[in-house]
Amino acid sequence: MKSLLLFISFWLCGIAQGQTNQELAIKDLLAAQTLAWNQGDLEAFMEG
Repeated sequence: MKSLLLFISFWLCGIAQGQTNQELAIKDLLAAQTLAWNQGDLEAFMEG
């Protein structure tokens, strides 16, 4: 039973880490789009 709980705990930590990486990628994309928009570069904004 303890090993099952330990396995589930590690599995959940792995899922949480994956979501964090996805969130960072989205935030980076939004930051790049914001910069392109503020510079008036519509083509770079649309590449996002």
